[in-house]
Amino acid sequence: MYQCLLLVLGFICFTQGYKTLLFEATGTLQQLVYNGKLVVEDTPTGWIIHSAIVREQKLDVPDHVTHHVYSQGRAMLLHPESPSCVHPNNVPPLKELHIILDIAEKIDRNDVKFHLSDKCPVEYDILLVPFAGEHYLLCISSDRKSIHSASGSHFHVTFKEVDDNMGDLPDIQHCTPTTRLPKLAPLMRPEDSWWHAQHKLGATSSGRMCVFIHGSGLNLDIPWTPMFTDYWGEIHILGITPQCTVRKFIHMDTLDYGWNYKPNQKKVCDLVLSSTRAGFFNATNTTVFTHSMGALVFAAAQLNHYCYLGEGSSWYAAAPPTEGSQVASFLDEICANEKWRTIISVASNLCNGAKPSASYDTLATNFPGLSLLHTVVSTVAKGEMCGTSAYGLNSVDSAGLALVAEISSLPAPNDGLVTEDSCNVGRPFGGAPTANYYRADINHADATCRNGDGWWGIERKPCSWYTGKI
Repeated sequence: MYQCLLLVLGFICFTQGYKTLLFEATGTLQQLVYNGKLVVEDTPTGWIIHSAIVREQKLDVPDHVTHHVYSQGRAMLLHPESPSCVHPNNVPPLKELHIILDIAEKIDRNDVKFHLSDKCPVEYDILLVPFAGEHYLLCISSDRKSIHSASGSHFHVTFKEVDDNMGDLPDIQHCTPTTRLPKLAPLMRPEDSWWHAQHKLGATSSGRMCVFIHGSGLNLDIPWTPMFTDYWGEIHILGITPQCTVRKFIHMDTLDYGWNYKPNQKKVCDLVLSSTRAGFFNATNTTVFTHSMGALVFAAAQLNHYCYLGEGSSWYAAAPPTEGSQVASFLDEICANEKWRTIISVASNLCNGAKPSASYDTLATNFPGLSLLHTVVSTVAKGEMCGTSAYGLNSVDSAGLALVAEISSLPAPNDGLVTEDSCNVGRPFGGAPTANYYRADINHADATCRNGDGWWGIERKPCSWYTGKI
């Protein structure tokens, strides 16, 4: 039987034996370009991907080449000096691939004219294929024996078949297999789908100001800027936050000062009220996005009557530690260990030299006033995003946050710094980024959008959560 394989970067179609495809995948929201070669073998025990050679280009990130091998729920990153197992959190749920063609739906190319139809030859069919909770478009020949290209909400992939293979497979049985269960994409109305011709990416609102309030660990007491890529990634681009006419990113010292520092609270409110008439303290037509301790700063500012949310305004909190974090109790031990300090420094500025950053004192679970802030977040915020994986998306932040969670014995589920119980203020959460309250398989750093969206999995889309929120 002819099969199609959908992977992190696209689809692979093959018959019995080997088939090699050259591919190029281009990101539509993040500035990413992947080029590589995939070799697939259909065996009695399942599909095996012999190798994926990937070259990534992203802003100031140097080009690099990686080789991956996938087999029976396991994956390995091949490196000449030190091959390593891929964290099971980042292994695609390949068990779904046996059934996706059976439920694929052929669709009218006029419905996707802004996406795939201008790239798909007219003699090919366009199929709507569900995988990992999302929908993808597959350009495939009518006899289902030749694949041309594929599109997701965040990337487009083109393929070219070649005669080649990558030789012997390494033994990866010692790698931990993924425990992900198949999760088919939910049914949706065509007009709500990203691929529909009439669909617009996110809600738009003329004149809306969006304010972004960062969390702890930064020492940047400077005026606001229209972007802050080191912290928030590409969140300022139109494709991610089309609802924002103006975007303002605050910069404040949250390394030496905690959420209870009133000058920071006043600075936040000055920015939130910057488009409101002078003398008024209720922000209008403004969306506030906070990350981590930024939520506590904004909540405290409201408790101190520095500002409020007025008509047409809203607040969305990503990874708010409303009950603090027990990580704060382990920082003396973590920061005194030079090896640990080096690993976690990339993920979060928990340490100031060999000592904990002063701001984290206010995140201790027994710090006075946290219960009042929890009440403000639960009653005023319109939505939350809570992470449930310390490793999260595969990034430079993953190892550090996973280490922090392990050292501090942080109860699962957690995002590496904040438990789900501390983040969740008691509202029902959904598993898709369109939900106001989103339970995501990401870590604390991923929630800023600086590591982009996952290339597969509807529960791995932190950037998409910010889209259209008003």
